[in-house]
Amino acid sequence: MGFFVLLEGKVRIFKASADGREVNIRLVQAGEIFAEVAMLDGRRYPANCISLVESKVLFCPRDTFLRLLADSPSVGLKMIQALCSHLRIMSQLIDNLALKDVAARIAASLIEKSSSSGAVVKLDIPKSEWAKKLGTVSETLSRNLRKLSSAGIIKVDRNAIRVLDKEKLEIIARGEKRQNLT
Repeated sequence: MGFFVLLEGKVRIFKASADGREVNIRLVQAGEIFAEVAMLDGRRYPANCISLVESKVLFCPRDTFLRLLADSPSVGLKMIQALCSHLRIMSQLIDNLALKDVAARIAASLIEKSSSSGAVVKLDIPKSEWAKKLGTVSETLSRNLRKLSSAGIIKVDRNAIRVLDKEKLEIIARGEKRQNLT
């Protein structure tokens, strides 16, 4: 029992259904920890993980971590902060999956990605992985991207998406007003 620190690479944490559908919980980047829930509560890790690229991980056994906690309480505070961050991610995921349709999830994701990159969003993961992150399948993602494109809200060019009408995209993301995308 313990947790992992991703030293290099990228790891996908996901849940899978019996029929093979998957939903991404989060993408772990280098320097982040994962599987700490199992280490703290002593139960099986409640999700699956897979490396998306060649990765290096460090395993920290439970006993070692508990000794470190006793010697350095600030480590415990860092762990609590990481868990709070994961809890916020899970809360947002639940909101998105339960309360928003696919177009709204796509719009929110594009707004989030465009806030740091400007009007053009370069997809750093395959569309199939993006679909899983949004809790849908590739076909539904593509269909909704075509509808947003036909409505003049975005322009899709392979792995780059240009936001043409951020105001309409924000309305769709909030789910305040159902846009006619047909």
